[in-house]
Amino acid sequence: MVFYQDGFDCSTKTVDVITGGTEADEGEFPHQALLGWPASAVISRKLDDEFEFLCGGTLISERFVLTAGHCTYDSERGYPVIVRLGEHNLDNDLDHQIDFDIREIVKHPSYRANSAYHDIALVELKRAVRFSRYIRPACLWTSNSLNYTTAIATGYGQLGFSE
Repeated sequence: MVFYQDGFDCSTKTVDVITGGTEADEGEFPHQALLGWPASAVISRKLDDEFEFLCGGTLISERFVLTAGHCTYDSERGYPVIVRLGEHNLDNDLDHQIDFDIREIVKHPSYRANSAYHDIALVELKRAVRFSRYIRPACLWTSNSLNYTTAIATGYGQLGFSE
């Protein structure tokens, strides 16, 4: 398995980062992924014609998405079947989204349901991702020191309490 492919410049920032519970700009987080289950299995507000998206992940290479271990199986829904990349707004189809079938899901060997420890997994895609302005891997930290004090969480949740 090859988890990282060289040739992508992680030092280049293409979009200014925003925080504070606001809508992201299109292409601002091109590494953001969605895990999808067949729509017929469940009913939810995050439903499109074919899939329901319940969990997110991070594209880390042309074939792998990093996600939480608890996102890889649900007792009522089973396993996710697709990963969607390039999605900006779940309420419309005007985005640059592409769906990828899942080849394999590998959870951390020490992961246990209902535990906060080792809650991590890799999702392998059946085909390679073609990178674009809207779909790119996250830049993984390679230094032993951390010079930043701010973190950003991304996802497709609500922007406020009234939504």
